[in-house]
This record gives sequence, structure tokens and C-alpha cells, in this order.
Amino acid sequence: MGLRALFGDANPYGWPTEGTVPTVTRFTLSDVQGEHKAVFRPEVATLLVAGDITPEEARPALDKACGDWKSQGTLAGAGQDVAVPARNGMRVLVVDRPDAVQTVIRFITPGPKWGDDRRVPLRLVNTILGGSFTSRLNQNLREQHGYAYGARSRFSMEPSAGYFTAGANVKADVTGASLQEFQKEFARIRAGDISPEETTKASEMMRTDVVQSFQSLQGLLGVVAEYVLNSAPYGTLAKDMSAMQAAKAPDLNALTNPGIPLDQGVLVLVGDKDLILAQIKDLGLPTPVEVRPDGSPRN
Repeated sequence: MGLRALFGDANPYGWPTEGTVPTVTRFTLSDVQGEHKAVFRPEVATLLVAGDITPEEARPALDKACGDWKSQGTLAGAGQDVAVPARNGMRVLVVDRPDAVQTVIRFITPGPKWGDDRRVPLRLVNTILGGSFTSRLNQNLREQHGYAYGARSRFSMEPSAGYFTAGANVKADVTGASLQEFQKEFARIRAGDISPEETTKASEMMRTDVVQSFQSLQGLLGVVAEYVLNSAPYGTLAKDMSAMQAAKAPDLNALTNPGIPLDQGVLVLVGDKDLILAQIKDLGLPTPVEVRPDGSPRN
């Protein structure tokens, strides 16, 4: 729902991949078969194989399984503009769940695409802010205050679009207090207070994650698939690792304010509306708008 508010109704990123009840119920078998033929095409596919096998050994099996795979139809969505529409000012949306014992808090803002030169350093920024157990958000809302079981953030960087999310599921009676802590952590990091020690720690954590991803064949293919999906040469991995190690605190601090544009984003609050509104009225947030779970206005 938050992505719909950020990207808009006409953008495919604004809708869940699993669909909605109205969209799914009207599909016919013919619709699904036609979409399958249009999307799953050999000329845009890459087969990745990992294991104790040579290309010569793999080729006959692949030829047998896929040799008669022929292209049909046109690629769905080709050439469509999926960029986040420009906006000025954060929007606050409330979904009412009377008597809910928790409030779901989600911040969503525009973010960089995968090919952005800031990709690696912004991932380091996110590791510090909300991308690990020892991140600022989790240590604040979970460890220090006990408002939530966990608080996280991430940059979702796709080939054609990107966005940033942060949030937590907090106890309903501390919704306002939790939002204040989110605001404090956003203000701190966007003001540029990342230390050299935090930068080194984030770099080492990301490096460890990459190394650990090679522990299994599935992990190996996952790393390779990311570069294939984004049309990046395999040598990008070495460049990324070098960028992690070379990052300095001033580099990260220069990116935090433009990298997390809260004034262009959306804040979604799901829970008991009366409790939420009573607790956020003095936080300086934009006037909230009540919406249905699918993001449509509730009149």
C-alpha cells in the first residue's frame, strides 16, 4: 500500500506482485497463459548452473529441457517509465484497525536504482541506520526502549527503479514515542554524524555477508544473478568489494541527506486510528489522511 502511494496507480511498482483480490479474481486461464508466453522468453533469459559439472556436461541436459523453447509475444512492460513521480512534502496515511495492539510504522521514500554510483556507499549507510541487529534503529527502538521486537531499513535497488523503506511494528500505546525516535535517528544520520568507527564496522559486516554468500551453490548463484539481472559484468563484484573497503565517513555523510529524501516520501501507519491520531498530533507531521488497506481514499 505504501508503494502504491509512492509510485502511483499507473506504475507496476505500486502494486503487489501477488495481486489484489479484485485483480486476481477476474483472471482467466487464457490470461495467465498469454502472460506467461509474453514474459518468459528465451531471448531475454539467462540460465545459471552451479555445481560439480562442466559446460560440456551441462549443455546436453539444457538442450533437452529447453531446446524447443521458442519466443512468443512481446515483452510486457517494455519501455514503460517506472520512475517515482516527483513530490514535494511527505504524506501521512493511516489505515484504521480498531483495537489493534500494535501499530505498523513504514516510511517509504524514493531511492537509487541499482546502477547508481552511490549504490555501495548507500548500502553502508543503511547497514548503520537499520540494516543489521546492531543498527541505530534496532538498538534504539528494541534494545534501548523496548518499543518493538525489531526495527529495520533497506534500500531496494532494481534495474529500473529504487526506493528506501524503514519501519517497525510497535506497541500501540507507544506509537507517538516510537515515531519520535525514528525522527531523531533520521535527523541524526541526515545531519552527517556517521563516525569512522561505524564506517569501518559497516564495511566489515558487508564484506562478511558477501563472503558468506559463497558458502552454498544457491548463494553463489544469487550473487551472479544480481549482476546478470542488472546487466553488470562479473568484475563488478571486485569493484564493489574495493568500494566497501575504501569508503570513509565523510563520503557516507555526504550521501545521507539526499539519499533518504523524507520530504518526498510516505509514512504509513496501520493500527487503531484513534490511538494513532491522539499520539501524533504534536509531532509536526503533515495532516494524516485515512485510507483503505489497498491505499484508496476512505471517504
